[in-house]
Amino acid sequence: NVNLGLKFGIQLGDVLGWADPSIRFEVLSALPSEEVETSGLTHLGLAPATTKALVNAGQWHLLSIPKGGASLSEIADDVLIQGVPGSPYSAHNPNVFMYDKQGKWSVPTSLDMPIGEGLGLALYHFGELGNTGEESTVLDVTAPQLDADVAVALNSSGLSAFTLVGNPFASYYNLSSIELNQGSLQQAVHIWDPIESTYESVMQSSDFVLSPWQAFWVETADTLADSLYFPKEGRSYLSGFSGQEKVRENGWELKFSLRSDLTLDKALMIYFHTSASYDWDMYDASKVVPTTQWLGILGIEKESRLKSVESLPMDIDTPVLLPLRLTTNVYDEPFTLEWKGVETLPMNVSIVLIDYETGDQIDLFSNEYYQFTIKQHSLAQFSLVAPKDSESHRFALLLQNNGDISTSMEDSSAPDAELGRVVSLEPNYPNPFNPSTTIHYRVSKATHVQLKVFDALGRLVTVLENGFHETGEYHAEWNASSEASGVFYLQLISHEGVLTQKMLLLK
Repeated sequence: NVNLGLKFGIQLGDVLGWADPSIRFEVLSALPSEEVETSGLTHLGLAPATTKALVNAGQWHLLSIPKGGASLSEIADDVLIQGVPGSPYSAHNPNVFMYDKQGKWSVPTSLDMPIGEGLGLALYHFGELGNTGEESTVLDVTAPQLDADVAVALNSSGLSAFTLVGNPFASYYNLSSIELNQGSLQQAVHIWDPIESTYESVMQSSDFVLSPWQAFWVETADTLADSLYFPKEGRSYLSGFSGQEKVRENGWELKFSLRSDLTLDKALMIYFHTSASYDWDMYDASKVVPTTQWLGILGIEKESRLKSVESLPMDIDTPVLLPLRLTTNVYDEPFTLEWKGVETLPMNVSIVLIDYETGDQIDLFSNEYYQFTIKQHSLAQFSLVAPKDSESHRFALLLQNNGDISTSMEDSSAPDAELGRVVSLEPNYPNPFNPSTTIHYRVSKATHVQLKVFDALGRLVTVLENGFHETGEYHAEWNASSEASGVFYLQLISHEGVLTQKMLLLK
């Protein structure tokens, strides 16, 4: 019960000084009420060091330096900095970048340029000079804990703009504590894992706890969002997830991982929430594409967006077909798509993974993973952005209420399958055909109907119908004069599920 002060010359990283208070501190006054020089109490109560270990040389890291007025000079004594004026290797290609408010990467103008509290850096870690990469490089900052709210200017270049921000404090920080002065953010943030070279999407409502030095991407939900705040009350002594059960009160996560021997992508999620809609909302998130030598990423493509998070209502009342776009430069090697979280979904929903190339259909509740291979000369080589006049998807996820609805790519329009259905599909005529064929279908109760044609690789060729249908009989004609001979699949989608039949074009 005395006033203590940090001894002069004691380093924050001094392990012995932290372990033995008699070494680290000195008594300033034996009476708590007696006035003492407050400057001696600056570091009282801090952890012994504000450090960050960079492991695995040859990797990118996203960092936020936990110090007011920080600059690259704070870490230049610990890690190699090049391409920046003032660094020993300023003539070399830069290995450190900032992401500015216009949404562009830029190189700091000098080692002493202030980075700004709460902003992130991208650093490529070569390893310390003389370090083979087997040992970690430790960054350290000797500074007092920030004891004020921190404001960060957000990227204002447009809607759904990304900003690289980071924990400004030398302590853990509750992600759910961040605030905005106006507007709103997408609820998913993107955390970079330098060891596995992949992003992972984390919901703010999950009470994820940020580590000191941790940077992450945020995405604006509207054009009003201009500043983000880190209130100091969000500082925490806990690490990891501190409130995972809180997520499940209003939201549930179904997470996917795509891996091969060379790649890993963990940033893909379907998020079920009580306030989510079928359209874009604040619980959706755009895909952040990593810069890596070997690329294998999977995103949900919807509404001309490549997404890492697709949000859906907790109670799905209509079938949902989610096309998955695969981008890779790894061929003829096995990929594994894994998922977790289906056992926690609080609804009667069936989820099926469709592989359009092989025809495989995997029930996610009965399986934990799916393995496949991408051939180098296959038509299933996809770009990040689909051409405007076509779509190419190797996979899709089909979600619906009724687990007994057929999702087979084989003919599901047999008479026995039509009994008692609200929507029924008859065989197209003629079949085979050249170049036109007619499709007849029946609606016995008013409902929304989609009629789509896919090629043998699952690429959407055309949408014949998409709208609300009253009770009655309907027909649609498809003219395939611009298509090459081959097998095509007709899908009739309604609230009951998906009916599919095969069509053969012969020229």
